[in-house]
Amino acid sequence: MKSQSLVSLSAWLLAVLAVPLTAAAQQTQQRTVPDAQYTITDLGTLEGGTFSQPFFINKYGLVSGSASLPDGTQHAVLWLEGLMGDIGAPGLGGPNSIAFGDNIRFQATGEAETSAPDPNGEDFCGLGTHLTCLPFLWQEGEMIQLPTLGGNNGVAMAISNRGEVAGFAENSIPDPGCPSPQVLHFKPVVWEKGVVHNLPTFGGDPDGVAQQISDNGEVVGGSGTCATFNTNLLYNLVPVHALLWEKGKATDLGNLGGLTGQAGGNIALDINNQGQVVGNSDLPGDTTFHAFLWTRRTGGRIWKHSPGT
Repeated sequence: MKSQSLVSLSAWLLAVLAVPLTAAAQQTQQRTVPDAQYTITDLGTLEGGTFSQPFFINKYGLVSGSASLPDGTQHAVLWLEGLMGDIGAPGLGGPNSIAFGDNIRFQATGEAETSAPDPNGEDFCGLGTHLTCLPFLWQEGEMIQLPTLGGNNGVAMAISNRGEVAGFAENSIPDPGCPSPQVLHFKPVVWEKGVVHNLPTFGGDPDGVAQQISDNGEVVGGSGTCATFNTNLLYNLVPVHALLWEKGKATDLGNLGGLTGQAGGNIALDINNQGQVVGNSDLPGDTTFHAFLWTRRTGGRIWKHSPGT
């Protein structure tokens, strides 16, 4: 894997953007259809680091994620056609960052630490540094800080092809239900043109996250109660309700019988432009969880995904 500087990656992305999208799509189709053969490609790390993690890939093959450096820190990176670009340097001034999403306009979103300690001692990024963790939008070679709801931290989880960003952000109100070190409430949000919009939680849930957004502006995620940092979901939430937001209104998608969110939680993880939603839901007894598919064609019911269904 060939690692490139940020300048090199930006130049490459701008060159790709200069190609009409229809032509780029045709080239992509021509590369992938013949023989249906696949190879595994190691995306690599930064300067000899020990690990990397991709989170999203768009239709043109742009991959967003993070990669470690030899000192153990990790930076948000983009991979495209054999190039790897470090978009976390200088980032927002802190040691660590992660890119969670990107779009066909070659914008990316994620979380980035600053150099300032969190004033409440929180560890919102979950990386053990207790530095302030902020949502970002990366475009045209620049990482732009996105606003919170008045709190110190936030995360941008996804970006639509229209440039709308979904995630979650703290407000300034303490949440007495949060275990240490988390202190403040955090709410699901959407950023439009840099302006943050709070999305409602469900049934009195104190906290929530927006996980993904479609090109139609539909948002999915979940709400529930504050908890210790979940290293699988990468946030401080026990998701009790899997949610779909349309025009600012929250709809509870239901569950597979689990009610407390204590196993894997009830959370919607992704939505496509046809309005189909996937996620996971706890089963009765709240000791295990299964994947689900939700569609309007099934009457707005959650269906357990299993072989043969």
